[in-house]
Amino acid sequence: MKPLALDRLTRGLAAAVMLLPLIGGVLSAQPVAEGDDPHAGHTHGAGEAHAHHVHQHNAPVPPPPAPDWPAETLELFARTPIQAEGRVKPLSTFARFELVRLSGKSRVRLEDGSRLDSLAWLLNCLFYPHVAQHYPVILVENPAVMRAVGLPDEEPRRRFSLVELDPAAAAITELAQQAVQKEDKARTLFERQVLALYQNYAELNDLLQGLLFARTPIVDEGLAAVAEQLEDISAREMRELPYSGLLNLLPRMIDRLPDPTDPAARERLNEPKNQQLMGLIARIEAVANRSRALALIPPMSDREREEYYSAGTLLTAAAGGQAGPELALLGALEQLPEQLGDPERFRATLAGFVSESQSAVAARGDAPHLELEIFFYRLKPFHWGLLLFLLGFVLVGLVWLQPGNRWFAGAAWSATGAATLLLIVGITLRCIIRGRPPVSTLYETTLFIPAVAIVVALAIEWINRRRVALSLAAALGVVGLFVANAYELREGGDTMGRLVAVLNSNFWLSTHVTTVTMGYSAGLLAAALGHVYIFTRLVAPGRRELLRQVARMCYGVICFGLLFSFVGTVLGGIWANYSWGRFWGWDPKENGALLIVLANLMILHARLGGYLRDLGICISAVLLAIVVTLSWWGVNLLGIGLHSYGFTTGIMGRLLVFWAIESVVVAVGLLVHARDAAVRRATAGVAGAEGAAGAAGEYSGSGATGREGTEGTPATQGAGDRRIIEPINRFH
Repeated sequence: MKPLALDRLTRGLAAAVMLLPLIGGVLSAQPVAEGDDPHAGHTHGAGEAHAHHVHQHNAPVPPPPAPDWPAETLELFARTPIQAEGRVKPLSTFARFELVRLSGKSRVRLEDGSRLDSLAWLLNCLFYPHVAQHYPVILVENPAVMRAVGLPDEEPRRRFSLVELDPAAAAITELAQQAVQKEDKARTLFERQVLALYQNYAELNDLLQGLLFARTPIVDEGLAAVAEQLEDISAREMRELPYSGLLNLLPRMIDRLPDPTDPAARERLNEPKNQQLMGLIARIEAVANRSRALALIPPMSDREREEYYSAGTLLTAAAGGQAGPELALLGALEQLPEQLGDPERFRATLAGFVSESQSAVAARGDAPHLELEIFFYRLKPFHWGLLLFLLGFVLVGLVWLQPGNRWFAGAAWSATGAATLLLIVGITLRCIIRGRPPVSTLYETTLFIPAVAIVVALAIEWINRRRVALSLAAALGVVGLFVANAYELREGGDTMGRLVAVLNSNFWLSTHVTTVTMGYSAGLLAAALGHVYIFTRLVAPGRRELLRQVARMCYGVICFGLLFSFVGTVLGGIWANYSWGRFWGWDPKENGALLIVLANLMILHARLGGYLRDLGICISAVLLAIVVTLSWWGVNLLGIGLHSYGFTTGIMGRLLVFWAIESVVVAVGLLVHARDAAVRRATAGVAGAEGAAGAAGEYSGSGATGREGTEGTPATQGAGDRRIIEPINRFH
């Protein structure tokens, strides 16, 4: 911000801040008109969740439902640019992730059974907050939290509306205040969930106040005196000015005030005309502080500024007289609430706002692929891909039941191939939209790793036509996309958000992450083949040709995995040297990558040395899956090291379940080995006994009895021993 703007803002707000408690009381005491936000008395500073104060009030009777939004209006809003989580995106994307963050779903289920999509929900929050406050959207998943704040806990997880949470606001705030005093690592699950509830309550409250500036009249006391000081405007004209018009006058108001930092001029602040001027500035600031949720105004006057303006943050630029174009854009936005009753005017004003906003965004070059992003989320490639993988898995099962049915085989290939294509298209579109490699975040690994494993499996199936790899491709697609969807819902944030600087750096990072995750893919595919081998050998040990083919596949995939894991780890060292000044630092993530390389090497060396054969390789491949998931997810739970951008929490239970399942599979493999070894020993024993019995019969039939009358003498025993040993030697 320029020095002039800072000086003006400091002078005006330092003087006005003395009246803020009074102004806050006046505004919160105003009656709530129909359509106004019932939480108008709530304020909190950006990023200060622990200082957030929530007002309790009696829950009103639910109002009639908001009218449906016309398709043309929804389309215009969907294309409106907004900045959130470090990037510019369509308003439809913002709405989707806001709702997912609050409720864990992208739709709202209403009491009458109908559903609202995320964009319609957001628009109702902005334009019909008295209705939207009754929507059950804030998810609470812990009955202990419900009991602690006085909410009904009959269900283990439930979604509450803002009105339902209002009576518990004081308890939520108190518990959150206690939890926020602790370091994040020291917080219990209960405390983390209390903080999440508090933050969601505050965030929804902010959304309901997103257009408060356009609905809240500035109190008109003293406007005549203010107008007299400004000289060229009447009190009546000031009274009719919208929020943007008052912001436009703000520099002149501040210029009329004495400098509060000057002791000689400070006494003049108590003059009635200055008190009235300070009161108006304080009221403008009070409205601004409650209208910071939506950064919809791109900076046009200051091209070097990265952050977009909300109605509240525009106060700073307006104080310095540096926000002319932005105030004009804000003026169009604040006309919308009063035009709700006239759809044509509403749509025309909205179209003008969207057009101006898009032009400003395009001039800055901030979001060149807004339309493509809208298309991506409407296409839902991962949603439809999951359904097609499920269909493919069912069809593959039918192929196994009816091996000769070509229709089932063709349909299974078609469904799995189409799902794979959708997965690849989705990953590619994400790369284009964000202009970065396919793997930059933990979420993106949940897409890329299954994609590589599926493509490799389909290539194997194309070569050997054994139906095993096709089955695994469909199964891996289902599991992979299910994990990706669950992770997206759990995190609740924008999956195409801005990267930290170290991840947005150079060529070596792109090649390292892509290559090493291909090694992850190979390790998991090898483990899947190992599962098939172990259970096939358990229930159908006679299918030797199939078992031999699966073991060969597993061995080949492990070789593939070693290559990419090793190359990816070396490339990671080069990137680390470029970014952090050292090739290797024994960071947990680096150690995890090294463990995968060593595990692959151990398996291959053991095979070359004859220590492992087919079953041993497949059991080792299952153990390899544990090592891969430890490196992929496990080390992120430690919360230490330079790879902090990949840290996550709350998945240890799922990892332990997965590792327990894999351990059971390994135990089954060892039991199969023990069973087969016992069968071999029994077979060898039977063969030896049969050979011995035949030799004994042959000897007794020759008439040789040794010394007469000396049965059992050493001479006779020695002859017998020699005759028994001889056929055993012949067997070997």
